[in-house]
Amino acid sequence: MTRFIDGPNITPNKLAEAITELRRGKPLTAMFPIIPKESHYGFLFPDLQQNPGNRLDPAPRTAKQLIRLGESMVDPNPTDEKFDSNIPSAYTYFGQLIDHDLTRQSLAHPPNFCGPITPLPLYEISAATNSRSFGLDLDCVYGPAIEPNAAFEIPRVGEKLKTELTAGAPILPELPRDRDSPHPAWIGDRRDDENLMVSQLHLAFMLAHNKLCDQGADFEEARRTLRQHYQWIVINDYLAKVADPQIVKDVFDGKLKLFDPPDEDVFMPLEFAVAAFRFGHSMIRDGYNYNQIFAKTQLFQLFLPGFLLRYHHFPGEWIIDWKRFFDGTNKARLIDTKLSPGLLRMTDPQGNRMPFGLAAMDLLKGFLMNLPTGEAVAKHLGMEMKPGELLKAMTPEQVQIVTEAGFDNRTPLWFYILAEADASKTGRLGKVGSAIVASVIITLARKSKDSILRYKGWTPKLGTSNKFELSDLIRFAGVLP
Repeated sequence: MTRFIDGPNITPNKLAEAITELRRGKPLTAMFPIIPKESHYGFLFPDLQQNPGNRLDPAPRTAKQLIRLGESMVDPNPTDEKFDSNIPSAYTYFGQLIDHDLTRQSLAHPPNFCGPITPLPLYEISAATNSRSFGLDLDCVYGPAIEPNAAFEIPRVGEKLKTELTAGAPILPELPRDRDSPHPAWIGDRRDDENLMVSQLHLAFMLAHNKLCDQGADFEEARRTLRQHYQWIVINDYLAKVADPQIVKDVFDGKLKLFDPPDEDVFMPLEFAVAAFRFGHSMIRDGYNYNQIFAKTQLFQLFLPGFLLRYHHFPGEWIIDWKRFFDGTNKARLIDTKLSPGLLRMTDPQGNRMPFGLAAMDLLKGFLMNLPTGEAVAKHLGMEMKPGELLKAMTPEQVQIVTEAGFDNRTPLWFYILAEADASKTGRLGKVGSAIVASVIITLARKSKDSILRYKGWTPKLGTSNKFELSDLIRFAGVLP
């Protein structure tokens, strides 16, 4: 993983350009931004690490049972509307963009899934670095770019972020891409180009920045304005849809304080990054009413690079119809213990088939990182469920697996949070999931660059009212009627 510690290399041309701009009064920090050191990971509940009973059995047989449990997490009725939530599908992929903005784990020795799988030693877990800045600052859009073996600056045209055009009609903006196959995007985090939905959501943020520049803002002003509206949406729109509103209020008011690291040592909690915030994986549909041309599109068709291997840019006919992702045409699936069948078999960025599906990979990552069990966290927070209530949220096959594996009272944290959400019957996260997600996001928002929570009474300036939501930002960007 490329490390950004001492700042970017400065070429003679860049230096000459900077001297010219400096004479015009442009600040040095705008030309040579300070690139932050990598932050690190830590445990939100470190005290739970003291008792082995708070974690899964570290024996290799546990990994085999986790794989078995992951393989059971397949939605048998992926088109049944009864299992749709009331959350528009746009928020599924907004959650993915938030995740890419906050966390990207780098281990010195990536795990090998071919042999026996056991938890990593604590010293290695503590040495894992977070290649993204910890705040809600859109560094996945603005950079620095952190791709392995691909050092580059985010392309700009004056104060604007550079965009290019689709390969065919309709001719519309697209991400700037490398001309060589597989045509990677020149963006701050290429994980935002994993599928067409998050790719074009990323593009919408770029277009919103450029519109601010059209309205007279320079680069720094546009970035600050967009960051702050993004933070508003995350706190007031996204959390309101996915988390328990009372718990969100308690966190915001300081009545529930799980996460409050010092400003000089803000870390990314593993319980959030490796478990709680992965709840969005269960919201993914197996197919989408994508646009007028592709009204019945399977999930695998929307993954990149896919057909992009044949093009420098994808054809205009694949531009998303965002209206269908906000008006209820595409609803996120309920947060529960069942994932889209399309996620059962995954491929890596090189197109090689991964040994397990997404659910098994999520469970194994939690095991590798020594996460506490769901029961241990719930007891610690005083948010325990009634005996047997969690099992009622599982399929009969899952009940059998967790019982045989001993997971019925030592449940993997990610699986626990999904089952808890289903048991809550609210369409949102349950108490434990809400407490972790809301606590971490709101704290990181407070500690973010240009944080709106440092300004009393900050309200959005874009849109037509103070109720500024994700759809308003997409509309401001010019890609939603």
